[in-house]
Amino acid sequence: VGTAVHDDHRRGGPVINPVLGRELKERMRSGRAFVVIGVFLSLLILTVYLVYQGTTTTGEIQQDLARQTRLGRDLYEWVLFVMLALVLFFVPGLTAGAIAGERERQTLLPLQVTLLRPRSILLGKVLAAMSFLVLLLVVSLPVMMIAYLLGGIRIVDGLKGLGIVLLVAVLLTVMVAALSTMARRVQTATLLAYGFTALLILLGPLLYFTMRVADGSHGNDLENPPAVLLTINPI
Repeated sequence: VGTAVHDDHRRGGPVINPVLGRELKERMRSGRAFVVIGVFLSLLILTVYLVYQGTTTTGEIQQDLARQTRLGRDLYEWVLFVMLALVLFFVPGLTAGAIAGERERQTLLPLQVTLLRPRSILLGKVLAAMSFLVLLLVVSLPVMMIAYLLGGIRIVDGLKGLGIVLLVAVLLTVMVAALSTMARRVQTATLLAYGFTALLILLGPLLYFTMRVADGSHGNDLENPPAVLLTINPI
């Protein structure tokens, strides 16, 4: 990385973040990336198959445009849900070792003495994780097109859904990268990342339903708990 930084500066400035370039090369040259893509696509295809089979076994598939459209909408919602769940599962594993891994391999200090600024190092790590997540979303487009071909959604609906999943992925990636800077080992960072993700998923609903039960026990309080508590949950 240091050599790349100095060479880029001699040429008049870096074209691409050297950390990002190194991370992308290392990630795509390993077999792990293709295993993750294969698992991601397999689960999405399995979701489509199960939703389709569940509909056909109930006798709902007929030459009826309304029923076909309903199937397309169901496929879209289920695929989007599974996609979001997979993003919540993969992001901590892909990003937890961003800084902690450099510290554990004792390569963080040599990285810091290069001409790269700290924010450039962190930005390269975050963009490397995000670029792989964007690749996962891109390869899922053919699966999403099944719902569009059935007439259940518009192209705008599909873009909105993918945009929300991407937004959640960006926010979670940045949060997990911040946690990675606090850990000295990858295992510790991974535990912190998955624990933090579980907290995001469970904290809001637990607070909401706890307040709802508490309100119901009084009998006189007709107001519902604030729905803003549920916005903590990515789903």
